[in-house]
Amino acid sequence: MLNEANKNIYSQVARITFFLYFFFTLFGTSLPFRAGTRDPSELGTSNVVSQIVFSTLFLTAFFSLIPKTNNIIAIIKKEKFLMIFLLWCTLSIIWAENSFVVFKRLFQFYTAIIVCLSFLVHSDSIDDVLFTLKVFFSIFMIVSLISIFTVPGAVSRHFKEWQGLATSKNGLGEYSLISTVIWIYALSKDKRTKSQLFSFFMLLVSVFLLFGAHSITSLSAFLFLILLWFLFAADKIFKPIGIRRTFTILFLIFAGSLTVLAFIFSKEIIASIFALAGRNLTLTGRTDLWADIMVEAEKHLLIGCGYKGFWITDSPKILEIYETYIWLPRSGHNGYIDTLNETGLIGLFSMLAIVINYFVTLVKYKENSFWMWFIVLALIENFTETVLLNPGGLMTLMFLFAYLSLFTTILRKEHIIVEPEMDLVYQK
Repeated sequence: MLNEANKNIYSQVARITFFLYFFFTLFGTSLPFRAGTRDPSELGTSNVVSQIVFSTLFLTAFFSLIPKTNNIIAIIKKEKFLMIFLLWCTLSIIWAENSFVVFKRLFQFYTAIIVCLSFLVHSDSIDDVLFTLKVFFSIFMIVSLISIFTVPGAVSRHFKEWQGLATSKNGLGEYSLISTVIWIYALSKDKRTKSQLFSFFMLLVSVFLLFGAHSITSLSAFLFLILLWFLFAADKIFKPIGIRRTFTILFLIFAGSLTVLAFIFSKEIIASIFALAGRNLTLTGRTDLWADIMVEAEKHLLIGCGYKGFWITDSPKILEIYETYIWLPRSGHNGYIDTLNETGLIGLFSMLAIVINYFVTLVKYKENSFWMWFIVLALIENFTETVLLNPGGLMTLMFLFAYLSLFTTILRKEHIIVEPEMDLVYQK
């Protein structure tokens, strides 16, 4: 039994830990506006500050979970699939060529999960986090915007593309996309005029930076989201006349068929669209890289080479890749292929099971969660970037928080997770 003072201490530690983790994930632990390296030997340099910061946050989050053991067990029983994937990744240490690197990257992944869980089991309402996220993104977006026009390092030296406080244009695109979704939601919920005006201003800034970053991945995800929102709106329009689902299905079939036919019979049209965005059909060399990684994946198709155990900058395989791809990729720029290569078919199907489980649960319990959109964003961006279940990434943090918050919310509604005076977990 915990007295009220002790419960407050654990709760405050959990909240502070989560917000610090989010802050350092968004802003980083290094000085901004650094020039990109062209030397492979510099890519593997450890960031001592980052190691100290995130190790400390792991310990504080773990500390805050001490009185919540039963709650964590209840979440694991309800959720299952993320923990299965995590267990498989942990087992991959056994056959990985560099077990120590896999262990370090797994530690990052464990930290993100524990930090999210510690916040969720101590928080009565997950929507409370939105205020802090808006503060962080307001600072990040405004400073990025100002720096782009005042600081040379905020613009990519090689391609003259915006990166702001992020480390790359793709990073700025990803952060701007997340910020855009947050401010759209805030705008729909704000009741006061001043709040609505500020949300609208931040939405404009976020969209401006999104387009200025010239990240084809984030722009594609943004356009796909607009399409989904259009379909949801159309569902409501056609519901009174009884063709709600019919319209959505027919529209998706039409759009999918049109895209496939365009790729087969009118590649020049697709090429022209990519050309307008400054890209080509190889997605700036990505498709060639994917083919080379698939050759590696076939060597260990079932079990993979170890969680995040392939992209080790001083390994002979990666140095050989860098001889071909002089832009020094640090991932396969396709999270599904990277997952297949590193965790095999078992890991890939486990990851897909996580996603399926989320949406099945969402429909089963008829939850209408704003956080669902971050699951969708991660799935879309994962086709041309490695952002899904990638340790240390902001999109992974948003994905994990969205995923775990669904099951925490359901358990609270079912009174399996409760917060009475004795702070126990019980079954109905």
